[in-house]
Amino acid sequence: LDPDRRHQGIGLRILQEHGVRVELLDHTAPLAKVAPHFLAWTSRERLRRPHPWTIAKWAQTRSGQLVPPQGVGGGRWISGPEALQEVQVLRGRVDAIVTGVGTVLADDPRFTVRPPGDPSRPPLRVVLDSRLRTPADALLFRAPGPGEGGGPVHVLCVAGTDPIRHRALLASGAEVHELHAATDDGVSLRDVQAWLWDRGVR
Repeated sequence: LDPDRRHQGIGLRILQEHGVRVELLDHTAPLAKVAPHFLAWTSRERLRRPHPWTIAKWAQTRSGQLVPPQGVGGGRWISGPEALQEVQVLRGRVDAIVTGVGTVLADDPRFTVRPPGDPSRPPLRVVLDSRLRTPADALLFRAPGPGEGGGPVHVLCVAGTDPIRHRALLASGAEVHELHAATDDGVSLRDVQAWLWDRGVR
């Protein structure tokens, strides 16, 4: 039986209505062991307060460093060519790429989709920037080059943040959205998840 209460058992009933004999075998698919993430996805709490499936992606060295040692990757890349290609494929399959302003300030990324990814369906590019520190001339705001795709850029900040910075980002092509502050004075991650869901991010 599908653990999702919205359609639990419906598929079995359709089979039975069309003359197919259905037998349920107990303990053949212990979901709690083989797919706990699926049970979390169909939990009552997630259905009550829906939020997108989130994939965390980062690169680090064997020694746990997030910044490459001197002389490696031009001081920028830890990932090898295979991992960089895998990232492009992943970008072409998701609805949004979400990053913090720290990454924008440190790396000035574009977050575009390039081959071998599918640039025809570029994801939203979302920056969590509570105090609007994203530079108005960041590479995010440049038009994608030939053969690459870049979705709209959305900057999520705390309501009431610097109106001058707000206008500068709008002029650069960003859409700026004001959210509630969390207890640490940054944007509420729960609000971020709800905002993403409301825009069709799954």
